[in-house]
Amino acid sequence: MRYILACISVASLFVVTACDRRQNMTIVPDRQGHAYGAEGVQQPTYSGPVAGPGEAYHTLAAGETLSQVAKKYNVDLGWLIKRNDIQKPSDVTAGKNLIVPNTPVAPAMPDADRQALQDAPAAAPAPKAAPKKPTRR
Repeated sequence: MRYILACISVASLFVVTACDRRQNMTIVPDRQGHAYGAEGVQQPTYSGPVAGPGEAYHTLAAGETLSQVAKKYNVDLGWLIKRNDIQKPSDVTAGKNLIVPNTPVAPAMPDADRQALQDAPAAAPAPKAAPKKPTRR
């Protein structure tokens, strides 16, 4: 009987200390902005989409459009709008952080350089090897 009472008292001690620890937990949001914590604690506000693995942030410069950003990172404009939860693309202003793929595409060749390459004379074809003479056996 004493053994059962001792077990119950130890178990109740664990329950009481666990409850106390749970109320003092800190809230840490995960990558999607969700936060879990003790009841009665104010949850942090959700501030927008969070970049996941393989993604980065791009700060929109003055005069830069969503189309230019989509072209730079080689993504569809619709994907860029949907991924960043943009309701009105016309309301996006400079300084907004956009989620984009981690690596941008190499910049395109300027038109002047492309035209110079097209106007350059073609290189002379390599000389053909002399035909082999048949050998007799």
